[in-house]
Amino acid sequence: MRKINTVKELVDFAYNRYKTKKAITIESDYIKNINYFNFRFDIYSMARVIKSKENQIRNNKIAIISEFRYEFLVTYLANIMVNNAVILIDNKLSKNAMEKVIKKYNINTIFFSSTYKEKVLEIIKNILVVIFILDAVKVYVIVLL
Repeated sequence: MRKINTVKELVDFAYNRYKTKKAITIESDYIKNINYFNFRFDIYSMARVIKSKENQIRNNKIAIISEFRYEFLVTYLANIMVNNAVILIDNKLSKNAMEKVIKKYNINTIFFSSTYKEKVLEIIKNILVVIFILDAVKVYVIVLL
């Protein structure tokens, strides 16, 4: 078995070896199976959004606040692939606790699910960050200055 050193190598290995096999099953209003081909595509697409000229979110400190779901996993892996330090913030923390974590670790970009939109927007009123709202259909980018 070959040695895998990076997340990119792991994603590419799974893609090359299991391309058409089921990687993840999403159960919500309906059941959707995602194969390794589509999983890799989604991770690479998110990585392109993250490191695009408009966003340039590389080598940054990232926080992710979300339920554990497909978009969370794709976002986490894409950020690791572009060399971002990622902190997973427990979505059940109080606003004060979340704000302390964001300030303590100098987070400059936050990805979060729309479930936590109001909470996050309230927390970051006095903090300069770029935020991404994770949605099953698209990622919304909001820059707060």
